[in-house]
Amino acid sequence: MRNYTFIRFAILVALSVCVMVAFTGCIRYGYVPSNVLQQYYLGDEKIPAKITDEDFEDDMVIVFLKTSPTQYNPTKSDFAFYNIDYIEYLSKNSKRRCLFVYLKQKGKDKVLEAVKYFDSLSIVHSVHVSGYASLA
Repeated sequence: MRNYTFIRFAILVALSVCVMVAFTGCIRYGYVPSNVLQQYYLGDEKIPAKITDEDFEDDMVIVFLKTSPTQYNPTKSDFAFYNIDYIEYLSKNSKRRCLFVYLKQKGKDKVLEAVKYFDSLSIVHSVHVSGYASLA
């Protein structure tokens, strides 16, 4: 009887590990499809995200993309991030686009997760939270 309890426990642990590994792969930090990468000058300077203790909006992030000679406008699926509700372009026809990325799931922790995700993408010049970003 004691061996069956150990076997059940071992199976439960193995299944838990499998589920955790599966969900870890759901957000692939840094992944950008190759057809999108080709649209941007990747040598452009990247400014790492800096979040301060200031209060910020809990439903969006502001993303500046690197320079694009083709003026490509990425879609939600190009970013491969699960929490994008919709994208609003502030500067659609310039070489460096500014996007307002609105989140499906709201909250300060979701905004910080989105900042971390977008900051890991090679086509992103900089990421800001709403409240202290400057467009200059």
